Amino acid sequence: MEKHFSIPISRSQEVTFGRKMTRRLSAFFKKNIPGFENAFISKEASMVGVRESWRIRGKYYLTEETYMKREKFVDAICRTAYPIDIHDVKLDVFEKLKKGEYYEIPFRALIADKVNNLLTVGRCASGSFVAQASFRIQPTCMSMGEAAGIAASWAVKHCMPVSEVKWEEIPENQRSYISKG
Repeated sequence: MEKHFSIPISRSQEVTFGRKMTRRLSAFFKKNIPGFENAFISKEASMVGVRESWRIRGKYYLTEETYMKREKFVDAICRTAYPIDIHDVKLDVFEKLKKGEYYEIPFRALIADKVNNLLTVGRCASGSFVAQASFRIQPTCMSMGEAAGIAASWAVKHCMPVSEVKWEEIPENQRSYISKG
């Protein structure tokens, strides 16, 4: 019987430990780092260790090749250079990008291929497991979310499905990112 309960108990202990550490760090920041005096935790993750999630296949599918070739796109909504970060896998085949190098995320990777009028962002964006290991980080996810909001607003203003928006046709002064490549 004890073996049956070991996984749920250890998972509960992990969550409890993680929340204690989060509060401890929060208190440290408030006390010791200027600008954090009024900071607070607004939400905690419901689970520990979730890095992988479902992804919807989009009009463009990001892969490790996108990363390795440092691809640039006319409909780019953001850039990233975060390394491919997969635990417990030997990653010698994936070189880290050098300082100043990056690849771009195209708007098409946010547009669901088979569901009309649906955008996906963050960990759910269209890409392989390996590509997601680079683009799932917070700054890139926030940039994708911002671009999705801009595209949704553009679609509403122009009475069109968001899946028909062409990022490169939105005026530059209304976009959050303009590709230089």
